[in-house]
Amino acid sequence: MRTLLENGCQTIYLRVRSDNLASLCATISYLTDAGIDTDIGMVYPMITDIQTIYPNNLKPNELPVIQVTVRPIK
Repeated sequence: MRTLLENGCQTIYLRVRSDNLASLCATISYLTDAGIDTDIGMVYPMITDIQTIYPNNLKPNELPVIQVTVRPIK
């Protein structure tokens, strides 16, 4: 994320399988509190959208994907 922000990205999409949701939440919680130290200074991300993505051919044992949209606070 640091490199993306340093290169001017204004939107970052993070995707994980739904069974990894707790890890994603812990990571985002840390980053929004601590910020991201970049070459352009500290950047504090904010969550702007959360989606559950189901494939068209979802099988009974298959898990959906959680996508979180993160943008820097200006």
